[in-house]
Amino acid sequence: MNTAAQLRIEFIQKTSYGVIFTLLLYVLLVTGCDSTSTEAEHDAGMPDVTEDGQVFDASEDVKDVEDHVDTIDDGGNEELIPFEPLTGVSDHVVALHHLKYREESSVLSPWVANRAYPGYEYFLNDHNPDDWEESETEHVFLGEIWAPPPHEVEFLVLLSAGQQGALLDRQDYTAIITGQTDNWHENPSHTGTNLLEGWQTIITKDATIAGLSLAGQFIADVGVNNSAFFGMTPQNTYMAVLFDACFYYEMSSEKKHELLDNYLEWLMSRADNNSAQRMEAIYLAGASRGGALVSRMGIELTHNPRWKAVLSGVQVIVSAFDGVANEEEGELFATTTQVQNPLDNSKFCYATTLHDEVDPNVPLHLLQTAGGAPVVPVVAPKRAFYFETIPELLEFRWVNLIHSEIGRVWHDETAAAHLRWLQRWLME
Repeated sequence: MNTAAQLRIEFIQKTSYGVIFTLLLYVLLVTGCDSTSTEAEHDAGMPDVTEDGQVFDASEDVKDVEDHVDTIDDGGNEELIPFEPLTGVSDHVVALHHLKYREESSVLSPWVANRAYPGYEYFLNDHNPDDWEESETEHVFLGEIWAPPPHEVEFLVLLSAGQQGALLDRQDYTAIITGQTDNWHENPSHTGTNLLEGWQTIITKDATIAGLSLAGQFIADVGVNNSAFFGMTPQNTYMAVLFDACFYYEMSSEKKHELLDNYLEWLMSRADNNSAQRMEAIYLAGASRGGALVSRMGIELTHNPRWKAVLSGVQVIVSAFDGVANEEEGELFATTTQVQNPLDNSKFCYATTLHDEVDPNVPLHLLQTAGGAPVVPVVAPKRAFYFETIPELLEFRWVNLIHSEIGRVWHDETAAAHLRWLQRWLME
C-alpha cells in the first residue's frame, strides 16, 4: 500500500472515532439536561405523567377528600374509583340478633343468652356462660352483613348507631351509618301486656338496611360497582352493624370498659391471628354514643400492646359522627372546657386532650365531624367531643347541623364526606 492511501485510511479512522465520540458526548449531555429539567419541574410542582399516560400532580394536597383521584390502586385486581353516592339502590335485609332475650312474655321471665348466635359468649359477664344477669345490655342488637371464614378476612368493618333512648326507656331511632329505620325493634308477634315491650322476646328478626346509608353503600358497591369504590366483598370482608350497642352515656365507666373489651374480643374473633398478615384495614364508624364506642375501640386497637401485636401495623380507620363522650368522667380525655362552633357560636363541643394522648406513630386515622348542638335540648344537653387536628392521625371538622341531622340523615358533608375520606386511606 502506498503512503497516500495509508494516510487516507488513518484519516477516515480518526474521523470516525471523532464522530462516535461526539455523538456519545451529545447523548450524555442531552440525557443529563433532561434529568436536571425533570427534577426541577418536580421540585416546582409540575405534573408527572404515569406509564398509562395519566397526569399525576405530585403537589396535589391529598388530604382534601373533595379532590378527585384519577385512579386508586387497591393492591388487588381492580382499581378504586372516586366515590359518589349510589342513589336509587335497593334496601337490604339483614338477620338481626338479639343477644339477650326473655323466653316468655312476662316481666318475671329471666333474661337468657341467645345461644343460637355464634358469638354471644363474648358479651357475657367475664365470658362466663352462667352469668347472664347484667340488665344494662339486654338491648344489644347486631347483624352480620358479611361473615367470610376468619382466615379469608382482609377488611373488618363495624358500624354502630347512636344511643337508642335511655336505660329505662329503650327506643328505636333511625341511623345513617347502619341504615336502620324507625321501629326496627318492633315485634309483630308480641302478645304480652304493656308492662313487657315486644322487643324483649325477640331472638332473631329480619331488619331493613336503607340503601342510602354507609352500610347500604358498601352493599351496593358490590352489586352495582363490582366493589370499585372500596374493594370490599362478601368474600374478603367481615361487616357487622350494631343497631344498638348499649354503650350508654349513663353507664358507669367500669361498665363501659367491660363492654368495650367485649366488643374488641368479639370483633377480633371474626379474623384469625394470621389474618393480620393479609388484612388491609379495619374500619369503624359510629354516631353519637356509637361514635364514642368506635373511637375508643380504634385507640385500644392501636395502643393496647395486646392488639398491636396481633394487628402488626394494620390501618385502623375511624369515623365519628357527632360522637358524644361523657365529659364528667373524662371519657376519651374529655373535659368540660367548651369550644365554640365557628359556623354558629351558639353551638359548642367539649374539648378533649386526645391530641396529647395518642401516639403519633400508630396506624390510626380518626375523623370526627361535629356540630356542637345538644343531643336533646333540656332533656339531654350532652354534646360532642372536640380535639385538635394532627395530620395523618386525628382530624376534626365542623358542620352547622343539629345532632340528629348528623347521625340520622344523609348529607354530603357528613356521610358522603366520610366515605370519601375512608377511600383516601384505602388507597394508601
